[in-house]
Amino acid sequence: MYVDSHCHLDFPELAKNLPDILSRMAQNQVSHALVVSVNLPNWPGLMELVAPRPVLLIAGERAETLKFSQAAYAKAQQPKELLVIPGASHFDLYDKPEYVTPAVDKLAEFFGEHL
Repeated sequence: MYVDSHCHLDFPELAKNLPDILSRMAQNQVSHALVVSVNLPNWPGLMELVAPRPVLLIAGERAETLKFSQAAYAKAQQPKELLVIPGASHFDLYDKPEYVTPAVDKLAEFFGEHL
């Protein structure tokens, strides 16, 4: 089992070839992908691309990007989880242990269950 940990499947040149890309991933034993989007307004639309795979969204309570996570969560299929870290901004989740630790704990739990 391999995990593509940084793919941009929402890029137009990739999205138009999605069936072929997913087929090649399967042929090469890439069974999971962490989809990274760089266009915030289109980010909730990634849930259609991800479905029906498990989704975990993590956001800080004070993050300006929380609204995008909430919108994506609303569109996601089950199984899905949204973890909002109390008191955290978006950037607090990068390097402040009091915010990073609960996020990492949740990631370990989620990956342990779904990978």
